[in-house]
Amino acid sequence: LLFFCQSYKVTAFLIFYTLVNVEESEGESFLQPTDGNVFVSCEFEIVNNSSKEINVSSLISFEAYCNDYSTSVSLSALSAFSDKNQLDGTVAPGKKMNGIVAYEVPADWSKLEIEYSPSFWGKAMKFVAEHN
Repeated sequence: LLFFCQSYKVTAFLIFYTLVNVEESEGESFLQPTDGNVFVSCEFEIVNNSSKEINVSSLISFEAYCNDYSTSVSLSALSAFSDKNQLDGTVAPGKKMNGIVAYEVPADWSKLEIEYSPSFWGKAMKFVAEHN
C-alpha cells in the first residue's frame, strides 16, 4: 500500500507536529473492522521546544474526515495497533511524544484528513494521507 502525506510537518510556537507514518490493518483474530472496512493508524511525533507544557488528547484535539465524511477515533482500531502508544498525555518543555490516532474506514478509502487543534492555539493544523 502506498500513502502520500500532503502535510508532513507543522510548526506552531516552537512546537513541531509531524505525521510520521500511516498504516493499515485488517485487525486481529478478536478485533476486526466491520465487513468492508479497515483500521488505519496515523502516527505523529510532537516535539515541544517551547517553555510550557502542552496537553495532547486523541479524543478532544483531533477531528478526521475520510473521503469527506466525518469519522471518530476508534478504540478497536487503537487496539489493533497495540505495539504503538495512543497519542494522549502531556509533553514537558524540551521533550517529545510519539503515538497514534486510529480510525475504522472503508477499505476503498482514498483520502484521510486529520485536523489537530492544540489546546493553546485555536486554529487547526491539517494533515492529509492519500491512499493510492
